[in-house]
Amino acid sequence: MSQSAQAAVARTVRPIATVLAAMGMALADAGAQQAAASTLPSATVASAGHLARAGRVAQAARVGGMVYDSLRGAPLPGAWVQLRAADDAGTFGVTVRSDSLGRFIFREVPSGRYAIGFHHPKLDSLGLAPVTKTLTIAAPDSVDAFLAVPSPSRIRSAVCGAGRDGSVLMGYVRHPLTGEPVEGATVSGEWLEYSLSKTGLAKRTPRRTVTTQADGWFAICGVPSPGIVAVRAGVGGDSTDLVEAQITDEGFMRRELLVGAGTTTLRGVVRRADSQRPLADAEVRFVNGPSTRTNDKGEWVLPDAPVGTRLVDVRAVGYFPERQTLDVRGDMESLTTDLNSLKSVLDTVKTVALYPRYTLAEDIKERARSTSGIFMTFNDPMLKNAMMVSDALSMTRGVFVDRGLNGPGNLVTMRGMFTPRCSPLYVVNGFPIPGFTTQDLDSFYGPNNIFAIEIYHAGTVPAQFQVGMQECGSIVVWTR
Repeated sequence: MSQSAQAAVARTVRPIATVLAAMGMALADAGAQQAAASTLPSATVASAGHLARAGRVAQAARVGGMVYDSLRGAPLPGAWVQLRAADDAGTFGVTVRSDSLGRFIFREVPSGRYAIGFHHPKLDSLGLAPVTKTLTIAAPDSVDAFLAVPSPSRIRSAVCGAGRDGSVLMGYVRHPLTGEPVEGATVSGEWLEYSLSKTGLAKRTPRRTVTTQADGWFAICGVPSPGIVAVRAGVGGDSTDLVEAQITDEGFMRRELLVGAGTTTLRGVVRRADSQRPLADAEVRFVNGPSTRTNDKGEWVLPDAPVGTRLVDVRAVGYFPERQTLDVRGDMESLTTDLNSLKSVLDTVKTVALYPRYTLAEDIKERARSTSGIFMTFNDPMLKNAMMVSDALSMTRGVFVDRGLNGPGNLVTMRGMFTPRCSPLYVVNGFPIPGFTTQDLDSFYGPNNIFAIEIYHAGTVPAQFQVGMQECGSIVVWTR
């Protein structure tokens, strides 16, 4: 067994303070895990073959089986599987590695009681100690053993308690430059919930906050499944950006978060998705942070990029904007971003979402009756007499147009749920486009191209016109 593998096995974690022996999974303390890991190399322990050849056993058995990853629903290759004597580990111990199909086999095993278990980096990432079970072997019979990473439901029960509703989001908080665990960091998760009442559709934002343990481990219980949870970690004056975690219907998700002070040099290239050719003058911007633009080769460099879990926007005129969640460390490789043509994306939407005008008009009328949005159609004087679409928006209650140096419609803001001003989400022909701006709208459409506009302030946006944890309103544009 290599030194690196031994180091990985011996790495200690602070697991969940519960032992569920009936589940066949150990959630032990660091000392117990280290003791279990220390037996894996077995350099001084006699192997089955040695014992048999020495004549110390008259008969021997075969022990085979598979290691299975219940989280992925597939075999787990590369797991270190150990078989050792249960009563006296010093008398027998053999370690093998599962193959590409998760299979393993021990030959020439004497009769007796044995403990069999496995270790894999995936267990370490979940905060679980090596999974073990006991076997009684009577040579020369063969024994089959099935080992598995616990299923999402078992992990959820172990972490949150049996019978508790909702899912679990768990992981580690580490420092982005050193990789060391961050103890005492605050991790918060929040999401949107809708409920029907006599007064209509009500919205609330539940929030859960936990603190990381000594090894940086955290778990947030009771999150929706499936659903989107906005997560942020902070310690001292440092924090991650508010990033989204997509919880599947399995009810379990692991997410590592990086938080800590410091900067690094980040490099990358932006290309056209259709031709893979470099895209010049594209903007690369950290949300609430520094920004830069690509050169003629599509390359960009940010010498002062903040480390940690960050949101990065990549956009160019005429291209669909791309928002990425990056775990920025001190040794980042060059990033490659491919942008799709905005025209091709919108054309695709027009083809797929071909809507009868009568049906669309009726849908808009129904929303005008049942919601508190602001509506204008192609017959509205504000839209008919406007030079640009942003002119019509500027005359709408609660919408503010900042006419900067880049021309009319440079920036549109609205009152947010938690902020006095925020940038709304644009929805074009029913298709939400994060990162789309009023400048893009004015560039692609004139007032005569507009069939209708719906404007919703924060807290009043219909579910179909929202994306994730949206704290601002939406401007819905329907074209002719």
